[in-house]
Amino acid sequence: MKQLLSIILSIALVGCGGGGGDVVQTQPLPVTVIEKGCATKNVPNPWSGEDYTRTIGDYTASTNTWNKQNLLDWTVCITSASLTEKGIKAEFEIDWPSGGSVVRSFTNVTYTPNTGFSNPHSWMGTKALDPIPITQIGDTRIYHDVAVDYTGYTQTFLRFALDPSSTKFMDRAPLVEMGINLHPLSAGPRNVVDTIVIDGNTFWVERTNSLVDGQQLIGLAFHGQQQFFKGTVRLKAFFDYILEKQLLPANYHLHSIELGMEATQGKGKFVINEFNVIRQP
Repeated sequence: MKQLLSIILSIALVGCGGGGGDVVQTQPLPVTVIEKGCATKNVPNPWSGEDYTRTIGDYTASTNTWNKQNLLDWTVCITSASLTEKGIKAEFEIDWPSGGSVVRSFTNVTYTPNTGFSNPHSWMGTKALDPIPITQIGDTRIYHDVAVDYTGYTQTFLRFALDPSSTKFMDRAPLVEMGINLHPLSAGPRNVVDTIVIDGNTFWVERTNSLVDGQQLIGLAFHGQQQFFKGTVRLKAFFDYILEKQLLPANYHLHSIELGMEATQGKGKFVINEFNVIRQP
């Protein structure tokens, strides 16, 4: 795997000095660039492999492959990734020439402020950030801009891990997974409990229950009725709704923020032009 290339840029900050003249200060602005890297196949045990995962600034990009089983002819790569004034920009190359309708990868970027490396095959959301009470989300906004060019079935969404625990943990899955689906749906999903409008976007609200590793997992999904590949998500609006409708108890915490694309058999690219998490009180 190739090493990170760090490029140090300088920016000039101009302020007013006590004597009336301008005082110019120069501070380094680290901009990290990732060269192309791919998930590798583990033969003769192709079920597993080594994902290409790299942290740059407050974000971690990963090829995040799943369910490889006996498939040997696949390719999943991070073509490039870099920090910009708009958070992170990343491009993924994906080729699953076989495998049918089973999801084989969730190429993604996770918001990981000050935490460093995250393992995509553990519940990476459990150590992605310091847990935030959902009653104290504040004016946290997610700016996103994605493009999908893929021949097979995909789902692109923002993913959040939620749990009552107020500390990071790694020994189990979070109790709740929440998603904001950026693909439009022509009809409501099976377990719709409500329809809401947030900032002009209409969503079907779906709530599911499943068993994961012997543990009950609640799924909350906001399925957009219009394509939402570019825009701003005000998290407080979603969590205010969840609390008002009592879909979750108030003691839950937010453990991760991710943006990614699930892919089945097919070939193409997933491009994140912008993924920028801005947290305000």
